[in-house]
Amino acid sequence: MPEFGKTRRVDVDKLQIGMKVKEDVLGYKNKVLVSSGEVITRLHVEKMNKWEAREKPQGPVIARRNPKDQNELIRRAEFQGGWRPSHFNPKGVLVKASTDSGDEYPDVEQHPEKSKVFQKTVAKTSIAINSGPESVLVEKRNLRDDIKALIEENHKLGGTLEDKTAVLITKESLESFRSEVEAVNNRLLADS
Repeated sequence: MPEFGKTRRVDVDKLQIGMKVKEDVLGYKNKVLVSSGEVITRLHVEKMNKWEAREKPQGPVIARRNPKDQNELIRRAEFQGGWRPSHFNPKGVLVKASTDSGDEYPDVEQHPEKSKVFQKTVAKTSIAINSGPESVLVEKRNLRDDIKALIEENHKLGGTLEDKTAVLITKESLESFRSEVEAVNNRLLADS
């Protein structure tokens, strides 16, 4: 069994399902084919093998020797640069020698949650910090929401109150209006 935390380099065509990549696997124009930290899936292996098997692309067209000769065959220069993933990753792909559990290669096909491909975002933890009383803006928003609910209740009870929260600016005026709406709703309930 490999040691925990150790890494090794593997040729691109030797990648296996379940290997965890420790450095980005690059392609043409430094496009990231597999991100660092991802676990290799069957799809990765198929694509890499397909790209490795590609033939050398044609180079750019060379100008004709005689520009007036329309029958001259098109000539091409030698293709410059790489075209296979192994050309852009000449040292191989750096992979983790084992998983944290000690399994040499986890079964990603049966447990896709182990691959970042299926984890579109990194899990973020959020902590609610109670930093004291709410701000005045939050209190006003909550008061406006309360008033809106009370006015809806008023209309259901047959009342005709209108929402004046848009013109009320201070927290005190909103609290006063909420009290008025509550009082009107209580009268309408008592009358019915």
